[in-house]
Amino acid sequence: MNEFKKFISKCFLFNIVIRHILSINEFNLLGNSKKITIGWSRGTFLVTHISETETLSCYSVCMFFVECVYDMNKNIVEIRSFESGQRLNKYKSNL
Repeated sequence: MNEFKKFISKCFLFNIVIRHILSINEFNLLGNSKKITIGWSRGTFLVTHISETETLSCYSVCMFFVECVYDMNKNIVEIRSFESGQRLNKYKSNL
């Protein structure tokens, strides 16, 4: 019975973590590896933008956007989050 209670407790905590709506401020406090994990696991891929110097992948996460910035060697060099504004303009034609 004790193991069963532990199992139910873990399931309950897992549900709380999964259902928690992440704010942009909470996201910005995370380290890059956690940001990447959340972007890929909880985000919805929207579009890729390719320029002469970098490639950007845009994801929708909860109520904000996450932009993964790749260098020419396909390494993530920056993770940006935003809710609206100028950063979203480059994606307008593809959304």
